[in-house]
Amino acid sequence: MKDALTCLLIFALILAVAGTIIALAWYFGVELPIQHAALHVPTNMVMPKMPI
Repeated sequence: MKDALTCLLIFALILAVAGTIIALAWYFGVELPIQHAALHVPTNMVMPKMPI
């Protein structure tokens, strides 16, 4: 019984580590570039008025 619980614990730890690695890879590879691309920094440029 102890051997089965040890194997289950090791399996759960491996899944947790793999999930963390996949989540970090997704965040830095997909989410972060999208956030940086969507960031619009305002400029101090005078815009000409549009005719009405």
